[in-house]
Amino acid sequence: MVTAANAYAQEGSYFIGVKAGLFSPNSEVSENSLLGYGTGLNIGAAFGYKVVPNLMIEAGVSRYSSERKGKNETSTFSVIPITLTPKVIVPLGDGKVEVFGGLGLGYYLASAKLEWEEKESGEKGEETKKESVSMDGSGIGFHFVGGGDFQVSKNIALGLELKWFSVKPELEREEKKEGGTTIEKVKQTMEV
Repeated sequence: MVTAANAYAQEGSYFIGVKAGLFSPNSEVSENSLLGYGTGLNIGAAFGYKVVPNLMIEAGVSRYSSERKGKNETSTFSVIPITLTPKVIVPLGDGKVEVFGGLGLGYYLASAKLEWEEKESGEKGEETKKESVSMDGSGIGFHFVGGGDFQVSKNIALGLELKWFSVKPELEREEKKEGGTTIEKVKQTMEV
């Protein structure tokens, strides 16, 4: 993930930040990976406190989403992490540039949806039926971050952040077919 637009903070002060970027889902070859999903978008916000010149505590919430399209199906996946990250900060030069790194934990809300069309022959000829399966769930995960901020003015900085996270939320499935909804208590783990 790449994010930008972080607000700058002095020691002992609070800060807020807005983040936007790209999300590249897990593409390892395994039964529950997100193999085949494309690069998606990320948007989020952060609130933090600069404890001392070299330590910042940041709480954040964001939304990641990605999509995979097939011939007769579309699958979407999204994650909303609520995270807490201590970051070590190293000022460079005159202090207008800071690089940072951190490790944190998060509670990840995940949802997936698969929609497809099936053609069936019946009394009225060939009909197209639309069906879908939705899965929702959550899990605890961890992440690593690294990046830098450039101070544009006293209260504004622009930043670049790379973030890698790992979470395996347990999802519960709901299946919708024409003529009714079936809710199955089937649990599946997804590797994000």
